[in-house]
Amino acid sequence: NKERHIERLKEHNKNLKANELPSQNKDLQFNLKANELASQIGIIDGNSRKADSKIDKSGYLTFGPYVELLAGNYKFNILYESSQNNNIEVGFWDIAINQEVISQDKIYGTNSKEINLILQFTIPESSNKNIVEIRNYYNGTGDLTIKNLTITRVY
Repeated sequence: NKERHIERLKEHNKNLKANELPSQNKDLQFNLKANELASQIGIIDGNSRKADSKIDKSGYLTFGPYVELLAGNYKFNILYESSQNNNIEVGFWDIAINQEVISQDKIYGTNSKEINLILQFTIPESSNKNIVEIRNYYNGTGDLTIKNLTITRVY
């Protein structure tokens, strides 16, 4: 019957990796609050992770999520904030596939405004598993709050 079929589909989908979801889920997206990501430094502040030079040394404020993604084009969005001026470097982000950094750049202050840092990246065809990690490093200057990380497949 129809209900049993739906239950079997749900059970099947629950056991799939994110990149193996059925084709109707074309908008593959991971949306993680910063408090769901691993960290070396800082504190959890609601759903965010926050580092402040009065308390914290430099280190990775967030890293992860260690998701396996198929070859293709993706974008990531880091929602963050810092009270430092926008010409002051407060850290850097990088993206690694199988622990190899493929791209990185500086993170600047935002004058206490939320900023969306949005960048695209490509995972090349490979026979390996593609384990993706996006890291946000705080350099010990002023403060840095990471609020959210989103990874989305781009078609």
